[in-house]
Amino acid sequence: MADLALPFLFHPISFLKITFHRFYYPSFKRQLSMQETTYSLLRKKITKSTLLLIMIMQIMVGCDNSSQEKISFFNDVSFSLADTEQLAIIDTTIVNSYENSISTPTFQIPLKNYLEGTGYNIYLGIPYEASFKELLSTSIVKNESLVSEDASETSFCRQYDSYTELVYSENNSLIYVLVQYDKSSEADARLSFNDLLDRFKQD
Repeated sequence: MADLALPFLFHPISFLKITFHRFYYPSFKRQLSMQETTYSLLRKKITKSTLLLIMIMQIMVGCDNSSQEKISFFNDVSFSLADTEQLAIIDTTIVNSYENSISTPTFQIPLKNYLEGTGYNIYLGIPYEASFKELLSTSIVKNESLVSEDASETSFCRQYDSYTELVYSENNSLIYVLVQYDKSSEADARLSFNDLLDRFKQD
């Protein structure tokens, strides 16, 4: 026994290692395993709670958006909704439909809001790195024949077979409106230049 103990007097670190692995390590390993299991369960619980919270917030936002009467922009400018229109949550299908309808080779018009109406939908975008003059001189709507066009110093409107587009300018800031009509919608139900322009208000 003394012969076995003697080496450990010269190697205390080895003695501590053997003692730890023989007597304390199994208990330590069990505690660590329990902690990892607890942490894993807690993380799953937090993840599920977070996802549930996000879903609830989306539902609340969706409910709030559906009853919204106007959309606020910069410089206290707002766009009024008609009684038959609802603000919808934007998804990839809506974004793809919007991006496939327009062509902007030298600038961008990111989508800000999407409205669902009766016989039509409205996309509201914010032109980026573009001037009013540049928008006016660009054919933004793709693969459509121009039917009519109206313009003023601060806005212009173009009517196409399946679309109406409006660019509104306020204090050097621009708003892009694209109305997409259902194939079954009648010509007299389409929104005119004044119909869209009158929706913009200075709050």
